[in-house]
Amino acid sequence: MNVSRVFRAALWTTYVLVGALVLGDCVQPAPTIQPTSTATLEVQFTDRSILTSQPCAPPCWYGLELNKSSKAEAIALVQNLPFIDSSKVADTSVSYFDIAHPRGLEGHILDFNCRQPARQTCVELLFVNEILKEAYLAPNYPLTFSDIVASLGRPDYVRYFSGSSSEPEHVGLLWKARGILLDHNTGQSAPVTSLGNQIRAGKGVDPMLPVDRIEYVVQDDSVLAGVPINREDYPWSGFAQPRPSVP
Repeated sequence: MNVSRVFRAALWTTYVLVGALVLGDCVQPAPTIQPTSTATLEVQFTDRSILTSQPCAPPCWYGLELNKSSKAEAIALVQNLPFIDSSKVADTSVSYFDIAHPRGLEGHILDFNCRQPARQTCVELLFVNEILKEAYLAPNYPLTFSDIVASLGRPDYVRYFSGSSSEPEHVGLLWKARGILLDHNTGQSAPVTSLGNQIRAGKGVDPMLPVDRIEYVVQDDSVLAGVPINREDYPWSGFAQPRPSVP
């Protein structure tokens, strides 16, 4: 399981893995989230709820609501989602941080694989005291920043991390009031790239950047603390204008 949530390993308070238990009849290592698959999948094997707002509008996810829905409800739900392989569920103990608990609370993440491609994580759900606090979605089909903005409307901020020797460059979009974040990992580790300079200059982001992760969080989650963060959160200025073609 990839536990570096949207920029969190580099920008926000991290949670700490302390163990894992697989619910099922055998133990398997938690899967690593792979890059978005480019293979064509049948729609029934993809999660398009962020585009359709069905059966409920984000950050609600298939009827699961942050700060309301239980762990038991989530386990029951995924049995009926055709894009989820519910035969094995990784249950991982973590520390969860919010504004009122900077030292952390005990939490658990349920990690569900996609049915296709096999062993790719589709969704991770984080619970504290059996109540849903965060959800992380990993699209298994091509999905762009433009697709999400067309569905959700204009975001509040572009979040940018320039990368370091240990962390790659990340670009994201943030809807603060809704607690929705997107992440694109460029794979670059240069201190400042042309993409970073473009964002810092207020020239927007490429609408075709692929979405690697989607995160839903409650309002008192540590990831929203201090937003806008100086030199990390930049006001939304629209998408970058395409360069004119050369004759």
